[in-house]
Amino acid sequence: MYKKVKRRCEPYSADKYRPSLAKRVKDIFLSNKNYYHKIDYAQKKEYFFRKSQRKKISTKKKLEMLALSLFLVSFFGVVAWHPFFSIKQVDVSGLNRIDREEFTNAVFNILNCKKIFVFSGQSYIFVDVDEVRDVLFEKYSLNSISIKKVFPGTIEINLEEKISTVIYDDGQTYSFVDLAGNFVETIANVSEDEWYEENSAPIATSTEEMPAVEADKTHKPNSKRLFDDTGNYPLVYDLREEKPVEGAILKPEHVKSLIEWYNIFNNELKESVSYFTLINSIGDAEIWTYDSWHANVRLGERFESQSKELKYILGEEIDGQYFDYIELRYPDRAYWR
Repeated sequence: MYKKVKRRCEPYSADKYRPSLAKRVKDIFLSNKNYYHKIDYAQKKEYFFRKSQRKKISTKKKLEMLALSLFLVSFFGVVAWHPFFSIKQVDVSGLNRIDREEFTNAVFNILNCKKIFVFSGQSYIFVDVDEVRDVLFEKYSLNSISIKKVFPGTIEINLEEKISTVIYDDGQTYSFVDLAGNFVETIANVSEDEWYEENSAPIATSTEEMPAVEADKTHKPNSKRLFDDTGNYPLVYDLREEKPVEGAILKPEHVKSLIEWYNIFNNELKESVSYFTLINSIGDAEIWTYDSWHANVRLGERFESQSKELKYILGEEIDGQYFDYIELRYPDRAYWR
């Protein structure tokens, strides 16, 4: 009878079954695992990114593409060089003091440059309205300008000139005055027909003979005739008792205010200003319109509030009614009559 022998289990040792460092390095660098992996990847890449077979373009298709290309090139050449599509007319609106012929010639001088050394700058498709606007802004004193191309050969320009001078009337001559209030040059003399007689008869009793009638003359500038010769500027008639002999004729703040009032009447209210009258050195003035009404304002102060009150009275209170004047000189006390 065999004797059952009990096996003795030896304790597990990790170091005993761990491969050596040399074997591990050999497995990493000389193993064929990476080789098979590369082959599989290449096969998958060829499957997913298989190149499509090139289709042969028919002769008819080639001829159609060639005809289309020739048509586009011919059309572009006709538009670029044919005189029918070149700018031949410039329509300008808003000119007052700038000479129209001089301004039009300046526009054509800008257009007469070559584009890409070959194409004419006057061609409709090569006219850059932004470039023309920038050059005109640099050359002339303008507040705003808009330019639009009209097919096939017209440019429309709408502008607003910037006012840098006013016309000063002392009752004898008309003169240009700059923004600092200084005299620039004499324009013309005041004509005799710009003085009007106002009869003022003193009171007489029944036993006395009627005394001789005294005639006082009042000056009213003929602004329309003057503007035809000089262009449109703010015209101010000086009624101050004491006028400056030396230095600035007008205060700079008064000149600035005259221009502001002139712009708001002509541009926003659509009321043409005939002339201003400067009453005193404080800045009290009258703005006379061609519609026989006037506004009493104070130059050099509270322009925003005065103009706001004027717009409100004209738009909300008067509303088409007849009136003589609007009083705006006193704070919080604007009225019309």
